[in-house]
Amino acid sequence: MALIRLARPFGIAAALALAVTGVALPASAASDLSLRLEAPAAVSIDPTAKPDPQSGGNLSLYIGRVGKEAAKDIVVSYDTRDLTGVAELTLTGQCTLAGTVHTCKQWQPLDYDRINLTENATLTGAKDAKPGAKGVLHIKATSSNAKEAVQDVEVFLGGPKLELKEIPEQQNVKVGSTVSAPIEITNKGSLPANRVIVTMYATEGLTFKQRFGNCEYGVDSGNEWTDSAGMICTVNTAVAPGETVKLDPVQFGVASTAIYAFAHFQIFANLEVGTGWLRSSYDFKPGTGPRLTFVGRPEAPVATVGGPNVDENYGDRIQNNAELTVHADNSADFAALAQWTPAAGGRTGKLTVGMLNGGPGSVYDRSGGESAPSVQVVLPKGVTATAVPAKCSPGGSNNGEPVKGQGYYTCATGFWVPNGSRFTFEFALALTPEAVNSTASFSLQNTQSSYEPGHPSAVMSWDKNPANDLGSVQLGEQTGGNLPTATPTTAPTKAPTKAPPAVQPTGTRSPAAVPAGQKSSAAPSTSTGPLASTGGGSNAGPIAAAGLAAIVLGAALVVVALRRRGAGAHR
Repeated sequence: MALIRLARPFGIAAALALAVTGVALPASAASDLSLRLEAPAAVSIDPTAKPDPQSGGNLSLYIGRVGKEAAKDIVVSYDTRDLTGVAELTLTGQCTLAGTVHTCKQWQPLDYDRINLTENATLTGAKDAKPGAKGVLHIKATSSNAKEAVQDVEVFLGGPKLELKEIPEQQNVKVGSTVSAPIEITNKGSLPANRVIVTMYATEGLTFKQRFGNCEYGVDSGNEWTDSAGMICTVNTAVAPGETVKLDPVQFGVASTAIYAFAHFQIFANLEVGTGWLRSSYDFKPGTGPRLTFVGRPEAPVATVGGPNVDENYGDRIQNNAELTVHADNSADFAALAQWTPAAGGRTGKLTVGMLNGGPGSVYDRSGGESAPSVQVVLPKGVTATAVPAKCSPGGSNNGEPVKGQGYYTCATGFWVPNGSRFTFEFALALTPEAVNSTASFSLQNTQSSYEPGHPSAVMSWDKNPANDLGSVQLGEQTGGNLPTATPTTAPTKAPTKAPPAVQPTGTRSPAAVPAGQKSSAAPSTSTGPLASTGGGSNAGPIAAAGLAAIVLGAALVVVALRRRGAGAHR
């Protein structure tokens, strides 16, 4: 299951839109072609908001067609008869108003499966309407050659707006220790949150220390994020407008693989929205321990749960997610690998280069490539690569100076490098007679070593054994190199595979912190161990904060989107 670099999850409107769409298919249309509308099932609107459809509106609406033909003569109507006294609708585009029905002509023809509606719908509170009022907006799309689609949107005036306080990062954490995530929530909306839903996903390296009875827990060990963890909790306690509450501490154990790890929290009011990707990614099972509550506030279920959480498209952007980031006092021994297998008396052969993570830590570089290592090979004069691996490209660096000359190749690995994982790349080489018994060099490189003079190999703060990050191998009649014959273990719960010694080390250096640098242009690759292409966050250390969004943990709804951190924030 592939990942994307965790940005933030979709907003409420988008999540509801994807979760609940209404499509009516009358039998009157002769064509197999049909329209589809996609809108949130329910929205909350700010009672104080002013109409501003030119800015894009505050109601996420999409239209599409199901079928191979283009839909023609499309008209979308918005009937506000059941919004009277609750909300008013403002539209842009080619729209007319007759009674309570706005009629809008669309771009013609429609040959998209999904596209934004063009009228930028904005809902605002009606004059003298009180928070808590609710109504329904009726939407219908018609076409001269396609079946119509209808969608109703429940509209709430006002609502809870839950804000989650930032969680401080924890530095120099000992492996085997326990860390707590302080969760502080403030309702900045106009109505109570009758209950609070807390969701969380965590990268490998953090394990649950509690299993609350009102939470569900899942571990997904079937994708590249080995043993990544998910949690969904429902706290049946009302949070009044203006009130701040603190959740009982949520604790995690710091595993032996942790170097940089994070737990991403998100909160919702009243309804469980935005959790579809979590439920599709994990096999959740209920906890059996005490219930998770707010400090000093026993649960007191409210009989009627009100409207949804605030639509993120209106008013202030509320910070309803936060991350606990953990920088563990741990290391991972990365080693450069190479193996020469000759043929035809050494005139041709196979050169395999690669990288092994000998552990104990797993490394996730969410920074976008500043510290993610690649594998570089330098072929001597008279040696030609007759076949180049797909993830390898010409060019490289020599002590911080970019080199584009013949013989330099750089092979992309990945942003997620678990303990025990191995990446390999196989070149086919042809040698002139003079080049037989010449020497090829190989090394690990990253942005700092590629652009800063004085670094013969990658600068990785987590790697305390930089001597095996580079080496050389003779391209002669004999097989040579340091490539292990057995595939190393990739299970983070097992003892890490020890990295082999480098062949003919060409130099040593002291570990150094990774400063800000240019983003690597190398694409992520595949390997014999689990890995994932990710992205995101900082410009400093291994796993600059993420997604999990991609995580997406294989989820299309994750924009697992996670913040970019400042320089020097990551190991």
